[in-house]
Amino acid sequence: TGRLKAWSVAAMASYSAENSQVSVIVRARPPSDGSDPGTCMSVFPEQQGLINIRTSAESGEPIEREFLFDDIIPAGISQKDVFERTCQGQVDRVLDGFNACIFAYGQTGSGKTYTIFGEDGEKRGIVPRSLEYLFQQVAKRPQKKYAVFASYLEVYMDKLRDLGTPPNLPTGDVEYQGAPKTPGSGAPGSRPATAGSRKSIGGGGGGAGGPRD
Repeated sequence: TGRLKAWSVAAMASYSAENSQVSVIVRARPPSDGSDPGTCMSVFPEQQGLINIRTSAESGEPIEREFLFDDIIPAGISQKDVFERTCQGQVDRVLDGFNACIFAYGQTGSGKTYTIFGEDGEKRGIVPRSLEYLFQQVAKRPQKKYAVFASYLEVYMDKLRDLGTPPNLPTGDVEYQGAPKTPGSGAPGSRPATAGSRKSIGGGGGGAGGPRD
């Protein structure tokens, strides 16, 4: 339908073993035609997570639907606010010893790559912001010892690829054989590495080896 094609959403799910709860957060992308997103969707500050979507059938008859999620991030929200609303608490839980997972799901062009990786400066996404925040918090806890391991993997076209390969080496396929038995060991064939700072974690191959939306 016309209006639904003009904007897209990327759903982000986060999970923490601390509360064993999966949260689904929807981020709306600005309409591709530059129109006001309020013409096809509405969010309600008084009821967190409620979204109203308006479109039209092929016959021209208006269609209106409401959905309820854990949170709705409307178009125009900064990358910093997205990180704070979706990821900051998860990084805190990891530092307290709990497992956490965050992933983005959505159709092609819905803004997953922008949300996860972003661009330079204030437009950087939740991955670089999470890494920055992680090492900032580690530095504030000198009484504790942390070991940080980083792997950079991609699942694309039913293939698992290691994007953490140095730029002068070809990006290799990885065979998945189940969960690793030791923390930081990564998937078989991948190259997990210790990370001592945010800068020590590179982008992962670049060019054709970069992530695909």
